[in-house]
Amino acid sequence: MADAPKLIEKDNLVTAYPKINASIDNANEALNKASTAETNATSALSKSNTALTQSGEAKTTANGVKDEFDRVVAEAGSNNPEVVQARGTAVNLNARLNGVDSLLAETAKKETVSTTTGQRWTTTKEQTIVTLDNEGYTALVAPKSYRKRIVFYGSSTTSGYGPTDILNSYVERLKIKLGALGFDVINRGKGSDTTQLGIDRFFKDVVPAKPDFITLAFTIGNEGITSAKTTVENLALYKQFRDNYIKLINMARQNGIVPIVFTQALTTQYNDFVYSLALKLTEEIKAMGVMTVGWTGITDNLSKRVISGMLIDSVHYNDATHLELSNAIPPTLFDKVRYNQVTDLKSPNTRRYARIGAYFVGTPIYYTPMSTTDITTFSIFLRFRRQAVDNTLGTILSVNANNRVYFQAHGGLAINFTGSNESGVETFLDSNKTKADGIWHSLGLTFNNFDKKLRVYIDGVFQVELASPNVFVDKITIGGRGTTTYTSSNTDIKDFALYRTRLTDKEIKKLHEEGVFTQSSLEIYSPFHDDELFPGGNVVNLACTSVNLVVNELQTDISINKDA
Repeated sequence: MADAPKLIEKDNLVTAYPKINASIDNANEALNKASTAETNATSALSKSNTALTQSGEAKTTANGVKDEFDRVVAEAGSNNPEVVQARGTAVNLNARLNGVDSLLAETAKKETVSTTTGQRWTTTKEQTIVTLDNEGYTALVAPKSYRKRIVFYGSSTTSGYGPTDILNSYVERLKIKLGALGFDVINRGKGSDTTQLGIDRFFKDVVPAKPDFITLAFTIGNEGITSAKTTVENLALYKQFRDNYIKLINMARQNGIVPIVFTQALTTQYNDFVYSLALKLTEEIKAMGVMTVGWTGITDNLSKRVISGMLIDSVHYNDATHLELSNAIPPTLFDKVRYNQVTDLKSPNTRRYARIGAYFVGTPIYYTPMSTTDITTFSIFLRFRRQAVDNTLGTILSVNANNRVYFQAHGGLAINFTGSNESGVETFLDSNKTKADGIWHSLGLTFNNFDKKLRVYIDGVFQVELASPNVFVDKITIGGRGTTTYTSSNTDIKDFALYRTRLTDKEIKKLHEEGVFTQSSLEIYSPFHDDELFPGGNVVNLACTSVNLVVNELQTDISINKDA
């Protein structure tokens, strides 16, 4: 930018105008440079800073021009033709130069944005803000590497209140588990927050973090819905709660963030009606096409009340409960939830199924979790068909080398989930030997790691509850249990589902009768409608996760068949 010649006292109107125009040209040049900096995406922040400096220089120049022009006008008169030309369409030259000042001032300014104060995660960031066509924009700097970022947003449970050590909170546990998979986990929980307070701080606590995903965990209790209020009062609060949740979901989507909602975890404030409202909220959120995580099933004692021993007071959860809450979310959910169907899944009407023929290995089809403490509370469902009694023991399903459901040699169906070895206690499920009949049946298992109750269902009907079984999920196997003995042969399988929460009797019955699979905490749903199966290959998984059942590479007698 060339220096503009200065006005001197002896200048007249003719000699002054070239100098004035040169000053205006310098101001315009500064404005152009600022605009270039504004649109240059390769180094937006540094160029915005340059634009800020140049804007200040231009403003100083423009102010000098104003002072000099005032003297010229005083000598030549405001109606002089050249004076009129210089002010253009503005009322006077000051107005024109003020407009230039305004544009330059808006080109690049810094703004300090602070998150909610007084939290462990409280931060202050400086952003460079630009104004284009009266709309605000933030200048971004390209990240050094690709990351997947999740903000956990909610109230006291999310903030980490309850456990004896913050490291035992569900968010801190997930920070370790998901961090190993390449995710950034950011905690934005704040104790006692209602949905409205969550809305109020969304743009300062969530948006500046630029997350790809947000989990929402606001509670009925903080909203004021409790067993102590009347039905009318609770219904009014429920409408407020639901509407605010919808707003939070829409705010996330408007900012390009994928929302995931934790279903309501029970507290001592529940009665039957409050429980019904919690389930209704889940239904309405799922109807919006939003993924949910099944905290209700983690905390429900199956009588619509919180499981005894989970709380440190009336509403906050202890260390063991936080472990279960963290395990309810499938770790690879974030790989596919942006693009997959997140509404309930329906069993495909293809009539296809997998046939395990002669067995060659103890784990014909299997799934191995990240660790033996990765899946602690679970539900498993599958359909099976055994053609006839073949006088051999045949395992239908196992979760480790000992805990299994199997056909006895005489055709009866039994379960062993109490012993730590082959001599464990056997419980008969079908002493009448009616399930090895060439007809499709279903098996359901649910287990809650906190109350240690294993519930068994055949054809959607509850059969037996085993108290305090010796259960851990090491390797889930279809058709075997880890040894070459007791492996099922000539058995058909389809509609396998694995959940990281406990389903209710009603939900198991719905799986059996309607073939409708909720995706809340669903780790795997494999209908076995693949075009083909082969040793060493994956089985197609329709759930929003990137894990699969695997066909053992030694299991060569396996195929996809189709009923007539």
